Amino acid sequence: MKKIAVTVSDEIYRRARSKAAELNTSVSRLVADYLRALSKDEELRAERNKRLDELFAKRDRGRKRMPVGPFKRETIYGRGLC
Repeated sequence: MKKIAVTVSDEIYRRARSKAAELNTSVSRLVADYLRALSKDEELRAERNKRLDELFAKRDRGRKRMPVGPFKRETIYGRGLC
């Protein structure tokens, strides 16, 4: 396990100590838990994105695409030449 040093203002440290005491833990444990949660959030986000990419790819493979163009500019913008 690695140790790190973090510099915070006196007010932030006071609040962190108060919160740690309220939760019956240490400031170090609060910080470690927070960093662990950040890491876990990133892992979950990456997994969700991977699943979404797979779903969209699967959907795209299953769909037959029909050519849709080319369109005339007048048709796209709903303008008649009359």
